Amino acid sequence: PLEHQLSFIDAPDADTPDHPTSVTVAPGDSLWSIAASLRPDADDARIDATWRAIHAANSESVHDPALIYPGQTLAIPQDLP
Repeated sequence: PLEHQLSFIDAPDADTPDHPTSVTVAPGDSLWSIAASLRPDADDARIDATWRAIHAANSESVHDPALIYPGQTLAIPQDLP
């Protein structure tokens, strides 16, 4: 009973995103490094799926996933794998 109350109190607000809704590319960033920073405990397969989801969400501005530029703003989908 008390444990459930504490868990409920500590639960994140449903309106609060799990991660940022956008990121600004910094020098040296890649889609892989951005995905890895959003999923620090993920294995390579999950990081791979995450960067691909970020690329898909930004496909109109990022035609080649190997070419992102410092200062570029990327949308981060809230339903990342």
